[in-house]
Amino acid sequence: MLLQVTVTDPDIVDSDPGAQLASVRVEYTDTGGTFRKKDLKMAEAVGGQWICWIKVSGGTTDKPENPPSTWYAPGTYPDDYVNELPAEPKSGGKVKVIYTDTSENVEVTVEATYTTTEASISLDRATYPLNAKIHITVTDPDENKDPTKVEEITNTRIKVQLKGGSYNYDWEGNPTSIKETGPNTGEFKAVFDLGTAPEDMNYDIKVVYTDESDDKDVSKHALVTASTAEISLDKDTYMVNDTATVTLIEPDLNLDSASKESYTDKVYVYSDVDGAKKSVKIEETGANTGIFTGSFKFKIGGSSSDGDKPTIAALADKKVYVEYKDELLATGEKNKIRSDSATFKTHTGVLETDRDSYAPGMFVTVTVTDPDLNLDPYTKEELQVEQVGEKYALKVSGVSIKSDYTELPIKIYSTDWDGDVVSPLTETDVNTGVFETTYNIKDKVKAGETLYFRYIDPANSAGTTQTIEASASLDTTTGTLELDKTVYKPNEKIKITVVDPDWNVNPKDKDSIPSTKVNVKSDTTPGGVNKELKETDKDTDTFTGEVKIYVEGGSGDLLVKRGDTITVTYTDDYTSGGGGTIKVTKTAKVY
Repeated sequence: MLLQVTVTDPDIVDSDPGAQLASVRVEYTDTGGTFRKKDLKMAEAVGGQWICWIKVSGGTTDKPENPPSTWYAPGTYPDDYVNELPAEPKSGGKVKVIYTDTSENVEVTVEATYTTTEASISLDRATYPLNAKIHITVTDPDENKDPTKVEEITNTRIKVQLKGGSYNYDWEGNPTSIKETGPNTGEFKAVFDLGTAPEDMNYDIKVVYTDESDDKDVSKHALVTASTAEISLDKDTYMVNDTATVTLIEPDLNLDSASKESYTDKVYVYSDVDGAKKSVKIEETGANTGIFTGSFKFKIGGSSSDGDKPTIAALADKKVYVEYKDELLATGEKNKIRSDSATFKTHTGVLETDRDSYAPGMFVTVTVTDPDLNLDPYTKEELQVEQVGEKYALKVSGVSIKSDYTELPIKIYSTDWDGDVVSPLTETDVNTGVFETTYNIKDKVKAGETLYFRYIDPANSAGTTQTIEASASLDTTTGTLELDKTVYKPNEKIKITVVDPDWNVNPKDKDSIPSTKVNVKSDTTPGGVNKELKETDKDTDTFTGEVKIYVEGGSGDLLVKRGDTITVTYTDDYTSGGGGTIKVTKTAKVY
C-alpha cells in the first residue's frame, strides 16, 4: 500500500530542481514494538507544494501509477520519491508525518491509523427479474493500494451463487470485472448478468465477496422472481385529436436499475377497423421504476400506420385494443396476454352562418364546428379543401381527413348561382374545433334568391358521412334617415343618422356609407356638400356623420343664412324586396 504525502508551504518555494525538503519525517511503532522514524525524500512543485509516497515494507505496490506531472524532480520520478518503511507498522498504531516549518518555528503533524477494515457488500435491489443485471457495490479500503489510480480487484473474489429447487447453491458465476469508482475511493463496482445463468424462477441469490485482508467472506442475499404485468389506457373514450397513452407496469422488463430502458416489440395496438397489430415504443419513466409508457394517435377509417407512435384507424363506437404478452407471471403461468381497450367516438359537425338574411353586397361568415377536426390541441389549425384529380380532399393543416369526395365538402351557392368552395377556414383558437372564414358574395347573388351552405362531415356521431346544410335569405332593406334637430343655429353641427343593414357589409369591421350617397344642401348653397357616414361600431347597421353650418364670415362645412332650409338626402340603391333606387330626405331650418 502507498500513502501519499503532500506539504504545502509558499515560504519555501525554490526554483532549483535539485532542492530537497529536509524537514519532513515519518514516525511510527513497528509490529515488534520498536519506535521508528525516517526522513522523507520529496519532489518539489511550483507554488510551494512538495510530494512523496510512503510504502509499507513488503507491500505489492512499488510506485504510484498516475503521479502528478508538474514537479521538479531530479533523478527518476516518481521512483526516487517512494520512501519504503524499514518495518511494517503495528496494527492499530498511528503513523505520523511531521513537517518542521522553520519560517514559523512550528511542527505540523498529520497522522493515520494503520489497520485493516472489514469489507462490506451491497446490491442494487432485493429482487430481480429473469435475465436482469445485478449491480454489486463492495466497500474495501484495504484494496485502495495506490491513491493515484483506479484499482481493479480479481473478478473471482466475487461469487454469484444461485439456489434453484435444491437446498444448496448449485450454480456459481463471477462478474467480468470489479473496478474502483475512482482514484482513492475504496469503493468498487461490479455487474453480473443473470442472463448467463440457467433460467428458473424464485432463485435465491447469494453474492459473496472474499475480503483477503481480513481473511473472511461477506455476503448479501436477493431473490430472482417474476411479477404479473398490468397494462392500461389513460382514457375509456378517445376522439380523433387525442393521443392515447399506454402504461405498462412490468418489473420483469426492468433489467438494469442503472438505466432507463425502452422496447419496441412488447406492446401492440389494433382496432376493430384494422386488425393489423402495430407495435408501440414504450420507455421506462425513469431508471429502476419498472413502469413503461408509450403513445399512439388516431385517424378516421382507412388503414393504420407504423411508427414508434403509430396511427390507428378507427370509427365511431368501435374499439381500440392494447396488449402485452407476459412471458412469466408471479403465479408461474407463462405467455399470458394482458390487455385493455377503449371506445373511439366521432361527432356530428355543426354548420352556422352569422345571419339569417344577407344583402347581396355583404360578407358572409361561415362557421364549422367539429371536434373531430381538432387534430392538434396546441395549434390553431386550418381547414382546407383541395381538388385531387376529379375528387376533393378535406384536410386539416395539410393532414388529409377524407380524400374521395365527389363534390365540394364545404360550399356556398344560391338559387341562381352554382357557387364556390369555402376554403380555408381558420380555427378560432387552439383546441376549439371551431373553424371560421368570411366570404364576400358581392356581384354573385341578388335579392330574392336563397343562399345555401354545405358541409359534408366525413364522420358523424354514427361514424358515417353526413351532409349538413344551412340557408339564408337574400334581401335588401329600405334605409331610414334622421337628423338630431329640426332647427339649427349658425356654427352648430347637423348630426346625420342612417340605419341601413345593406351597408353593414362586414360584421367584423366598422363599415361606412360613401359620401356620394349622402348630400347636405341649403338655400344659400344649393349644390350642397357630400358626407361619408361611418358605422357606430361593428355590426350595428347604424351610420352617422356631422356637418357644421356657418354664415358668411365664419368657417365650417356648409354656408347658410338665417331662414334657410337645410335638405339632407340619402340615396338608397337597394330598397326593401330588391326594389330600385330611392332618395330619402329630411329637412331642417336655420334660425
